[in-house]
Amino acid sequence: MLYRILVATFKSELYGARFFMPLGLIAGFAMELSSLLPDRINRNTFSSMINDHLPWTTISFLFLIQLTAAFSYPLLPSNNIKKYLRGLMFAFTKKLLQLCAPATFVIIGLTIASATIGILTLSTAYFHYSAFFALTSLLPITLHQLSILCITKIARYRGKAFRPFFIIMALSISIAPIVAMILNEDPMEINFKLSLGDYYLVKEVADKQGKEIFEYAREATINSALPKKPEDDL
Repeated sequence: MLYRILVATFKSELYGARFFMPLGLIAGFAMELSSLLPDRINRNTFSSMINDHLPWTTISFLFLIQLTAAFSYPLLPSNNIKKYLRGLMFAFTKKLLQLCAPATFVIIGLTIASATIGILTLSTAYFHYSAFFALTSLLPITLHQLSILCITKIARYRGKAFRPFFIIMALSISIAPIVAMILNEDPMEINFKLSLGDYYLVKEVADKQGKEIFEYAREATINSALPKKPEDDL
């Protein structure tokens, strides 16, 4: 069933499965094995490599632009702008295919790796990871199919009954990312590097307090930024 879906969705990119699916599989095992190594050796190399093949931000951004263009296309008069927009939508569909296919194959590899580790270790946690990855693999497939729908259905609409709906959708989709950024309350992410000496120094203190190093570093950063109370100097 899954093979048929992959063939129907990524037929022109199916040859990439020979590389990207084993990549996800090997990286999944490698991430598990590297977690057993000392921090000096385990630097999340394999998880970073996987993230390079899962460009969710780029995929989402391209899809939103294409969706906006698809709803705007029937509203435009037949001129050079419409011709350009049509070419743009086809280019976006091709690019989304090139991005979504590798992402799907890599995630399927991670799914197999997690399920295999779960069987070998008899850990239900890995079966949960496997189920999560399996569901996640459907996301690129869905986005690519919706991308095709943009140029085969939405952009080809010729009636007038739904023109107000098309106007509302085009405006809503184009404004939604701006509103989302303004209202975004997600925690800010701050990354910084430590020398090995400083890292082990901080880790030693964190271990003594029974905390993960990132938790200790976060608390230390916040505490150092808070205004000092008079009693702190006593």
